[in-house]
Amino acid sequence: MRKPCSALLLAWLPIVSCVGCSSTGSDDGAGEVVPPPPPPINVVVVADLSDRIATPEQVVRDTAIIRIVGEVFKEHCRQVGYLFSRDRLRFQGVRTTLLDNDIAIDVGYLNAKNERVVERIDPELTRFRRDCALSYAPQGSYAGADLWGYFKNDLGAVLEREDVLNRVIVLTDGYINFNGEIQAHRPVNTQMRIGELRGKRDWERVFESYALAGVGRRFANTELLVLEIAPKGAVQSVHEYDILKRYWTAWADSMGIAMGPDDRNIYTNSLQLSAIRQKVTEFLRNGPSLDGVPR
Repeated sequence: MRKPCSALLLAWLPIVSCVGCSSTGSDDGAGEVVPPPPPPINVVVVADLSDRIATPEQVVRDTAIIRIVGEVFKEHCRQVGYLFSRDRLRFQGVRTTLLDNDIAIDVGYLNAKNERVVERIDPELTRFRRDCALSYAPQGSYAGADLWGYFKNDLGAVLEREDVLNRVIVLTDGYINFNGEIQAHRPVNTQMRIGELRGKRDWERVFESYALAGVGRRFANTELLVLEIAPKGAVQSVHEYDILKRYWTAWADSMGIAMGPDDRNIYTNSLQLSAIRQKVTEFLRNGPSLDGVPR
């Protein structure tokens, strides 16, 4: 009768001896490798408020896109966990110069104040959309949006430190031009010379002479999405969109700004809003991490 007991005891001893050992399957999670939370994102929506918004239809599309960005931003914060989110959303309206207003939602600041983000996020988004819409108020004249000057003088002030991923979304027809009075005081190649290029069959070969000048600095951990490109002169040149895309991708490269796999982060205004939602979702979720490794 003693042998079965001895066999049972021997079978039980290894289990007892392992109590307290680290195991990825233990109930208390001891020894588990918990992945770090994703780095915060800093989303900056830059709106070209030149004559492209003279039509009500474009204003409606821009405000719809801004709503989409806000909804995707909220979903991102929810997935990270409202309590742990340090993400930020900001709007920058650019006419001849940057509009003098600060329209932003700083979830990290709300958490630092012990606010209940889950309750505050919707009212904050409502305020954000309202203030953005006010920036589209009709203008007496449209001198052009100085996007080159914005990237040179203003963008750096709203980009974040090295442990934050900057995501810049530009709403523009794609043309960086402004009136002659501004250009007279600027260096060469600070506006696009589309008209000269569209008539050249070898425009790709000579493009470097026409490329936009850099802004004198490079922006770390920054990726760019350009929406609402509206090629003109389609009758004169089937290369109009190609020229615009080359301008933007070459300029972004000169500033150290990424434009996604194969420079695909540039889309025309023919994109359906449902497709824009998908592109924005991918833009905030994907892309390089702080160490350059895809997330």
